[in-house]
Amino acid sequence: MIAGLPACGIGGVFYLLSAIFMPIIELNKMLRRKARRNPKERWKLIAFQLMVALSMIGGFWLTGEVLGQFTAVIGVVPRGRVIPAHHNLVSAKPFFISSILLFFVLAFAHFQGIIVAKRLRK
Repeated sequence: MIAGLPACGIGGVFYLLSAIFMPIIELNKMLRRKARRNPKERWKLIAFQLMVALSMIGGFWLTGEVLGQFTAVIGVVPRGRVIPAHHNLVSAKPFFISSILLFFVLAFAHFQGIIVAKRLRK
């Protein structure tokens, strides 16, 4: 078993995408005048969540940079890879794989909701 980076899984990707799309959704609500609470409070919460998400992304990038520098200094190279002197070791593959998995999980949950709603109406 190999340990991965925290928040690179399906839950972490869900949080990151939710926090990144939060300002867009709030702006849509504001333009449609559907916001119920004080706009200042809502935007303060949105800014906080967005900063947390961007900090997590920055932390992933920094982790890859530090690992890349560390492997260059001590000369350790992962099996089968040629790494230049300065390389970020954290790739985007885990995010893409988790995003695809998240899409299928959410689609399955949505279709299950439709099926349950139809059964309850009968």
